[in-house]
Amino acid sequence: MRILGALGGPTTPWVLTGGAAVAAVAGHRTTRDLDLVCREADEIAPIAAEQERLLRADGLDVTVLQTAPMFRRLRVGDGSEVTIVDLTG
Repeated sequence: MRILGALGGPTTPWVLTGGAAVAAVAGHRTTRDLDLVCREADEIAPIAAEQERLLRADGLDVTVLQTAPMFRRLRVGDGSEVTIVDLTG
């Protein structure tokens, strides 16, 4: 959950979806990826760039793996664990 905290907690422009959302509610599974959907965006590039900055400011390593006008896939790690983060508009 460090990644979610770095992205702004409850004020984030993202909604958590997919398996991580189920795991957060049900608590019966773990996940190595986060699927985040932007609440409002015509293009996610400027929002995603700010989110990358926030992750790095929290001391996390961020690598952009894939990018498109309404999608960005990040590899986010802290030296011991890696999480794939999909940002979708």
